[in-house]
Amino acid sequence: MAVLLALGAILGGVFGSASSYAKSAIVYDKAACEQIALEHVHFLEHQLPWMSAFIPYPCPEDEAFEVRHIDAKFYFESDLKSSYYKYRVEIRLQTSAGRKTYEIDVHTKTGYATVHDVKVRSV
Repeated sequence: MAVLLALGAILGGVFGSASSYAKSAIVYDKAACEQIALEHVHFLEHQLPWMSAFIPYPCPEDEAFEVRHIDAKFYFESDLKSSYYKYRVEIRLQTSAGRKTYEIDVHTKTGYATVHDVKVRSV
């Protein structure tokens, strides 16, 4: 029993320290990450014509983009000071041709955005 308590205290300290380092390193807050994700999807839809090859969408209006969900994810690194958070932003695009749902990950330290997933549903 004492071993389990000691192990729990050690792991709690390690994860607590990593989380503390990650929180103190946040440069882009939730609102900024949402805006970055919207700009990323806007770029994909308007500037990269091959993205429309998935489904023949008309060029959407800016108000067609809807933020559906934002979730913070903690990423633990072996170097505790390198641990970080990412926001996963779900953005839905609805047009007369159908619906695309993007999941965009935004790194809170760098603001770097990546596409995690794209789901397409045609009408």
